[in-house]
Amino acid sequence: MRAKQYKIKYLVLSTIVACTLVLSCTKSEDNSFTGTPEVSLLMSPENNQACEIGEVIDNRATVTFNWQAAGETELYDLTITNLETQAINPNFNIDGTTAEVLLDRGYPYSWKITTKNTGNVVTESETWKFYVSGDGESNFVPFPVQLVSPKSGFTVTPDSGNVTLEWEESSDPDGEPISYTVFIDKIDGKQDPLEEWKDLTTNSITVPVDTDSVYYWRVETSDGNNTASSSTYTFKTEN
Repeated sequence: MRAKQYKIKYLVLSTIVACTLVLSCTKSEDNSFTGTPEVSLLMSPENNQACEIGEVIDNRATVTFNWQAAGETELYDLTITNLETQAINPNFNIDGTTAEVLLDRGYPYSWKITTKNTGNVVTESETWKFYVSGDGESNFVPFPVQLVSPKSGFTVTPDSGNVTLEWEESSDPDGEPISYTVFIDKIDGKQDPLEEWKDLTTNSITVPVDTDSVYYWRVETSDGNNTASSSTYTFKTEN
């Protein structure tokens, strides 16, 4: 009787081991992942630098993008944004860790990698900025800033008749010092700014506003030779 019990236990254990091996082999063969994709680390073009370019066609140049492989990942999406025109260049379902893309010269860009698999979750990398230089260009345009607060379309409550505007710090591919000029008005964000809103070295400023009004605002970045403008945001003030 005891020998029979041992035999049954042996058969059960053998079945479990066999099933485990089959499942492991199946996952390995189809290379399918359903867990959360890991973050891919960006490599090149380097952040806040003028990038090296390959073949030049008219006023466009080939740029090679490289990133590190990420765990639990089957495919990569490369998203490139022209920071001046805000045009987006998406490159979907890349099955490797490199891609060549033809881009217009003389513009600043940003790029990021989205990792994904057969699951429903995707993961985004950091966003890096780079510059594609044009013919004979010796001084590069600084990177335009990303506006932070107030976010576009939001309604804000003034504090003692004031609102604080904030933006991300920028940089210059040449390494030159930069300054900011803030444009804010009720028309289009292009009206002449006050003197105290010019040549700022901080990434925030508090400005007076009226209640129950719509404002347009943007920030220009300057390296003393060239300027770059952010997008224009709008916000509304409460009574």
